[in-house]
Amino acid sequence: AKVTARYYFGAPAVDAAVQWHVFRTPFTPSHHRPGAWDWYYGAGYEEWGRYDQPGGRELVAEGAARTDELGQTLVLFETAKAAKDFPDLDQRYSIEVTVVDKSRHTVEATGNVTVTRREFFAFLAPRQGFYEPGDQVEIEVSSVTPDDAPRAASGIIVVARVTFSGE
Repeated sequence: AKVTARYYFGAPAVDAAVQWHVFRTPFTPSHHRPGAWDWYYGAGYEEWGRYDQPGGRELVAEGAARTDELGQTLVLFETAKAAKDFPDLDQRYSIEVTVVDKSRHTVEATGNVTVTRREFFAFLAPRQGFYEPGDQVEIEVSSVTPDDAPRAASGIIVVARVTFSGE
């Protein structure tokens, strides 16, 4: 990940000290249809099934560096270990940096990098939860990238019948 440190007036923070930490958490994709009050409460506020990501944070890398003449430095870290240890999980890496310039002005920032096994995710949203035999079912299909940007896709939807014949 590239870290760029600039002053408010746009000049690069040259030769600034950078401390960085990279944390890993499991990533579970989610998508929420637009709601009437998203602009106020945030996306997905009315979908009560929303949940936090499982698992805790794991420190995977840390280090120190100095910015170059453009106010930039690179933060390098490995993702192969998580791919090997958790082959069925996607991951989100949170990069937390503290930049201190020569006048000792300190700025902290955080950015995320999401590493997934798929290019995009598809979500199905039926208009209601239950139907009776013979009902017409409307389902909205959304496909999005891991950062929730819309993504055009094509595919086949398979409908399965679930029956219960037990006790």
